[in-house]
Formats: sequence, structure tokens, C-alpha cells
Amino acid sequence: SEAAGMIAEQLAAIGITVNVVTAAHSYGSADSEYMTALAAGDWDLALCGFNLAQSNDLEPYLGVNGKNNFGHYNAGLYSGVSAALNKMNAAADEESLRNAAYELQTAFADELPFIVLYFRLNSVVYSAKLQEIGTMREPALLRNIKNWYFIK
Repeated sequence: SEAAGMIAEQLAAIGITVNVVTAAHSYGSADSEYMTALAAGDWDLALCGFNLAQSNDLEPYLGVNGKNNFGHYNAGLYSGVSAALNKMNAAADEESLRNAAYELQTAFADELPFIVLYFRLNSVVYSAKLQEIGTMREPALLRNIKNWYFIK
């Protein structure tokens, strides 16, 4: 709830009202209050974390029927990511896999199905159309959000 509060404060500073709702969760519990709310999708912003499998399979997060597709990411709306994900899963060799991964990376940045705030080394993934990000430093990743804009 502390991280949610910090994000809410930063969004409030630029005029976005946030209602922080917390829910009980136990690690590994698929039927906790938090997981039930997350799966229902009745939210605009959810703070959650996932550990990728050793294979780095993204199907659970980006696949239309993925068990961790809590944003209800839909292939009909975002065909580039789905097509690239299918190519990755069907890749027969390293070069095909690498090319499909590059394609997936580009489609993800273009379609931006969700925003990743942290990934191991605190990377931030965002669309190239999103401008004025500037230098991002912890703990105030969104401190400059009032200057962000999308190129049309």
C-alpha cells in the first residue's frame, strides 16, 4: 500500500484522482481477495509482480487465454503482439526466435498492453511515442509525468 500511496500522490500532483484499494493476498493463493479482484479486471491500475518461468514464456501474460492476462489483453485489439508471440512460440531455431522476439518487442512498445515499472535492473518499458520521459530514478519514477505526452 505504500507504493500505491506514492503513485497516487504523484498522479494527484498532475490532477489525476486515485482511489487506492487494497486487498488481502497470500503468496501462491489463487483465490485470495487480491487475485479475485485482479482477475475480475474491475480496476484501472493494478500493482502486481510476476516471476517469469525459466523459459521466459510470455504466453501467460500476453496470450488471449493466458492465466496471468489480468489486463484482459485481447488479440483482436492488438494483433501485432499476438502475431509475434505466436511466431516466438513456433520458432524452430535460435535465429527465428531472436527475430520473433525483436518483433514482439517492437509490437509491445507500439501497442503498450501494460506498463512495466520494474524488471530486475529497474528497467522501464514504454512506447517510443511517449515523449519527455527524461531520466528515471527510484523512488519517484513518475515524478516527471506531467511533462509526458504521446506523439500522434
